[in-house]
Amino acid sequence: MLKRILTTSLAVIVVAAFSSRGMASAVPGGPGESGLNTGAVSASEAGAPIYPGGKPINGGLQHTTLYSKVIGTSVTFTTPDSFEKVYNFYRRALPPKTVATETNDDPTRRIGTFQYTKSDGSQIDIEINSYPGHTNYTITDTYKR
Repeated sequence: MLKRILTTSLAVIVVAAFSSRGMASAVPGGPGESGLNTGAVSASEAGAPIYPGGKPINGGLQHTTLYSKVIGTSVTFTTPDSFEKVYNFYRRALPPKTVATETNDDPTRRIGTFQYTKSDGSQIDIEINSYPGHTNYTITDTYKR
């Protein structure tokens, strides 16, 4: 009997955790199962400009929580476009005081990052990763506490 209660409690906790983090679509059978989210994510939801033609992956927009309070969002997109095109888009689209870095130590993989603080105090981090045949980029918006 105790084993059944513990198993049921664990299942409820896992479902609650996925739901509270905005990850309900990542549960098998949902839109995130294949890795591609068929829904769109707007720039206002993401917190920053979105590279044109980027498709959300990994279930789309995820809510980050701390003690049941939403403290930010994160969303990863993919595009068949080159790292250079995505990186240059963000260099032009983001505010002038944006901190930009790029690493290309590995000739097969490049990573670029952008960081800035919005007028409302939230922190935006954008990470761009090159892969053979496509580029992924993640926008993380951490709300001001």
